Amino acid sequence: RGDSFGISEMVPVGTIPHGWTEDVLVEVQVPPIYTSTPYLFYEMAYHTAQDTHTSVSGRLRVDVRHADSAVMACEESGDQEPLEKFSMIDGAEWEVTERWNCGKGYDNISSHMQAPLGSDGSLAGRRWCARRCLSLPSCVGFSYPHPGDGRCWLKTGDARMSSRLEATCGGPATDWDYYTLLDREPKCPKASCINTFVSGASLV
Repeated sequence: RGDSFGISEMVPVGTIPHGWTEDVLVEVQVPPIYTSTPYLFYEMAYHTAQDTHTSVSGRLRVDVRHADSAVMACEESGDQEPLEKFSMIDGAEWEVTERWNCGKGYDNISSHMQAPLGSDGSLAGRRWCARRCLSLPSCVGFSYPHPGDGRCWLKTGDARMSSRLEATCGGPATDWDYYTLLDREPKCPKASCINTFVSGASLV
């Protein structure tokens, strides 16, 4: 739409030749913008060969994807109550059992301090735990504090509570919610645009 987006830091690719005045190759991350000539304001500082500090500002013209070729990703589920039974979190599908916990001690992989459900930062905390679980081949789910002990617990073994997988574990727990991993690469029921990486820009 030709909007201007603030950028706090831009990193040149390679070194800036002494005395450059017109072109610089940069790599930035911006939200998807559906227009042929979007502009981004920039501020940049660098040292010359004579070790003098120089700063420049202006705007960049970049080329990004059009709407018909936008990069899509699974739409992230929120953490408002009641929680979605089948939730998309960090690109994976999870089955959520509210007010439940699977915990026998020996099925714990690790625990991590996170904001309990309903408090500030809980959505990011839940995503962090999901991402951590996805990074571990043996992780099958995690319990998230509601408010619990303020930690999410990553689980392994047979710690699955899922109607779809016909698996059960644990029991009712008023201060926990349980997330069972169903699919690491699901077919998205809903899609949304993700950030577009733009390499190559020119000063205008």
